[in-house]
Amino acid sequence: MLFTLLAIVAGLLAVVYLFLTWEFGYWEKYGVRGPKPKLLFGNLPFLLSKKRHMLYNYDQIYNDYKDEPVVGYYSVRTPQLMIRDPGLIKEVLSKGFHNFADNDFSDTVDEKSDPLLARNPFSLSGEKWKNRRAEITPAFTNNRIKALVHLMDEVCERMNKYVKTQAAGNGGIASLDAKEVRIHQHLHT
Repeated sequence: MLFTLLAIVAGLLAVVYLFLTWEFGYWEKYGVRGPKPKLLFGNLPFLLSKKRHMLYNYDQIYNDYKDEPVVGYYSVRTPQLMIRDPGLIKEVLSKGFHNFADNDFSDTVDEKSDPLLARNPFSLSGEKWKNRRAEITPAFTNNRIKALVHLMDEVCERMNKYVKTQAAGNGGIASLDAKEVRIHQHLHT
């Protein structure tokens, strides 16, 4: 009787384990490199515990595979693809976006806790994404971007000069409050 019970429990545990790890060979099957997933979390260990913002998980995966055009990873047990190659990114965003519109970020960010990320076009899906895209697309014409490059260079140079000045007065270490920097920049423009 005890042996039968142990066999049933072991069988159930094996089924649960197989269920949780069944997809973990997906990217290997297609020759896509990526980090080895962990049971219950995949490659996003802080996704459930929220001890660290999810973007740090993606940043780590992105930086660990610098030579790869794409990286396969797992969100819990679901295979996900991170595209790193600028040419592929351009192709997806211009020609194939309808195939990739809903992703890890889509509608998962709480607008109250992170209003900036929640309004990011990459965080939206469906009608919200369509509306946001229609709002921002006119701002990204080639002529407008070219016109802004000079202004952005000028602002960056002023910011670098300010940070270096603050660091020089602090023994080479720049410890700045971002709000004070913003106020300083407005007062001295």
